[in-house]
Parts: sequence; C-alpha cells; structure tokens
Amino acid sequence: MYQPFVDNSAAGAIFDPKPQPSQIYVAKFHRKMSKFLDNNPTHTIEVAWCPSHCNIKGNDRADELAKEATQLAWNAPISTSRAFALRRAKASTQAAWVRDWQKAPRKGRFAISNRIPPSLNPTKHFITLKDQREVFGRLVQCRTGHAYTGEFRKQFFPEKSTNCGCGVDPQTREHTIRECTHYENPRINLREQYRELPLPELMGTPKGITALADFLKDSGAFTFTGTKHTPKEPPSFHDEPEPPDIDSEDDDSDAD
Repeated sequence: MYQPFVDNSAAGAIFDPKPQPSQIYVAKFHRKMSKFLDNNPTHTIEVAWCPSHCNIKGNDRADELAKEATQLAWNAPISTSRAFALRRAKASTQAAWVRDWQKAPRKGRFAISNRIPPSLNPTKHFITLKDQREVFGRLVQCRTGHAYTGEFRKQFFPEKSTNCGCGVDPQTREHTIRECTHYENPRINLREQYRELPLPELMGTPKGITALADFLKDSGAFTFTGTKHTPKEPPSFHDEPEPPDIDSEDDDSDAD
C-alpha cells in the first residue's frame, strides 16, 4: 500500500486529470499512479491530509523541496506549470508598466496626483469605496482635474460662470479643498491629519486619498450644486403610473 500525505485539499485533483493549473504535474502523477496500480492487483493508494506548519518532519521537508523546485522552473525537463507561467506573465506586465510610468513625463491636471505606481490589482481606496460610487466618482474627478470647478468650466464650457459658490473667481481644486468657506466644518477633520493641506499628499498618496475621500463624503465639494449629496429614494410600486386602459380606448375608437 502506498499512502502519500498532503497538506492541501487541491491535491485531490490527481484523481481527476482535467485541464487545470499544474495540469502537467497532475497528468504525470496520474500516469505513474495508474501504472503502479495496474502492475499488481494488490497495490492500493490512499492519499491522506495532514495539517501544515505543525512541525511534522515529513511535511516540513516536502515544503523545503517544493521551494527548491521553484528555483529549477526554468530548467525543468517538463517545462513550467500553467500557474507559474501566469504569475511570471503578470509580474512581467507589472514591471513593464511601472518602467513606462517612471519614464513618462508628469503633465496635465493629473500630474499632481500621479505619484502612486500603477498596479494590476485594485487600489485600496477603490476597494474601500466600491459601495460608495458617488464618492468614488467625485474622488476620481478631483484627482484627474475633471471635476465641477470653475477652472474646468473655463476650458470646456467658457460660456458658463467660473465663480465658486462662495464668490471666489476662478474656482480651483486648491481653493475648494483648502479655502472655500462653505466647507469649513468638514475641513476640520482634514486639517487634523494634514495641517497645511498639501494637495500632492492629499491626491497622490494612499493615506491622503483616504483623508480626501472622507472630506468629500462629509461635504458637497465637487458636486454639481456644491451641496452635500443626497441619495435619491428608489421609486416604490405605488408610485408607478397606472397603465392606460387599452380595452376602453378600443371601445371608444369603435364607437367613432
């Protein structure tokens, strides 16, 4: 009887060699297992689970060998696993993107915010605000400079006023965040974290972006009206208009 011990439930895939990550290793083990069983009807195999990282000598030794094997991936006679190839491709893409980002000149309205290296994974503030789309939208508009401000209207809608609601002209991101009298109370919490309210920090660092998102949440900054956003109540069934009485209309037309 042959009884290997494994510390993960995925090892059960050796009995089902269908397309999957590490398929080439699964298929190889499956062939050897089948040959072992076919050679002698008394042969049996039982795969058993054991807990990992519990000072089990055999398991710890297996972990050491597995780590050593990852260093041989480039020279392995059976090439590399699908999972390793995907990780390598992702890492290569990430590295190339960061290199291009580092070489690219910082210009435009987003330049002041463009301080965080690009990533293939969602950012922390995206995950935090995924259920607050309105706040996340204003945050993106503020960081990119495409927000409800006078400086934006001046370029794209020159016929419209560029004044801030407090009377300052032109209305800018800096004025809205640091000076506008309409947002003095929400700004108190922001100043507790950033006394001088530096825009590069507020719009270009993870900590600053989190603080800026809280400021936007507590204020009406960068909304169309400049007032705090109030979510609309979804319509109820009782608010739906009554459908027209088609039969009555048909009767009227027949009478005519």
